[in-house]
Amino acid sequence: MFGWTGPSLASLFSQLLDAVLDLYHSLMVSSTPITQPTLAEIGKVMLRTEAWRRAWAAGSVEASLVGGHVELRNRTRARLEVPLTGAADGEDYGGLRSGWVGLEPGESRLVRLTSVSSRGVASTDPAVG
Repeated sequence: MFGWTGPSLASLFSQLLDAVLDLYHSLMVSSTPITQPTLAEIGKVMLRTEAWRRAWAAGSVEASLVGGHVELRNRTRARLEVPLTGAADGEDYGGLRSGWVGLEPGESRLVRLTSVSSRGVASTDPAVG
C-alpha cells in the first residue's frame, strides 16, 4: 500500500506496544495492575494535580519530615489536596500507599508515614510521584 514494503502497521504497533509493556513491567512490581480510569476520573485528577502544582510553584504549601510523620501546611486561601506517597491513608499501588490529603485554608497537619517512595523519602514533590 502506497509503496510501503516494510512490515505491516499492525506489526509496528504490536512491537511498540510490546516495548511499552516491557518497560512498564521492568519498573513495576508484578502486583501492580495497569489501571484505566474513566475520562471523568482523568479530568478530576488533572484538575487536582494542576491546583497542587500551582500551589507548590507559588510556595503556598509546605511539607517537612518530622520523625515518622510529614507535616503539611496549606498557605492558600482555598482547600487544597496534597499528593502523598507513603502515608497511612490512601490506596495500595505498586507496593506503596499513596493518595491525596485534603487541607483547609491555613491548616497544618501531621500525617503518619508507613513507607517511603523509591527515592527514599516520603514524597509530596510533583516530580517524585
